[in-house]
Amino acid sequence: MEEKESAREIAEIVESALYELSSVIKYDHELSVRIGKRTTQIIRFGMISITLLIAALFALILALMNDLNRITHRLDNIAGYVQPLSQNITQIAENMQDLKQSVDHLDGHVQVMPAIEVSISEMNNNIAHVNTNIILLNKQIDMITINLSRMNYQMTGLNSQFGLLGHDINTLSRPMKVFPFP
Repeated sequence: MEEKESAREIAEIVESALYELSSVIKYDHELSVRIGKRTTQIIRFGMISITLLIAALFALILALMNDLNRITHRLDNIAGYVQPLSQNITQIAENMQDLKQSVDHLDGHVQVMPAIEVSISEMNNNIAHVNTNIILLNKQIDMITINLSRMNYQMTGLNSQFGLLGHDINTLSRPMKVFPFP
């Protein structure tokens, strides 16, 4: 009988140990599932945060590209105004040359006294050319003034675009302040 009781005690001990082992395995499994769920939540939050950060960076990059396109457009407009300005300066130089020739001819006719009547007629023509050249010169100066005003307007717009660009760059660099880099 002792053998039966000792076998029964051993069976009860083994049964108790198996029950406790089963409880420990269940607890370990539940703990692993909880850890897995928390890890999954942390990973999801991290991925969502990274996705939102990337979307914000792309939006800022698009804003930066739009600002750069506007600046490029303004610079193209300014280049368009510089070319007529250069042409106007060239025309002024030509008109000045014509004016010099007219004055040279006028000097030559004043020196010739015997042909005063012819000289006076030619002087009138030369004075008319001088007046015409002065009128053309005034028109060219007016065109330069208009083109300079347009350039001033474009430069004002360009200045504001650079201000927007600086703001966008500051906004773009704001997420980097989160990191501990100097």
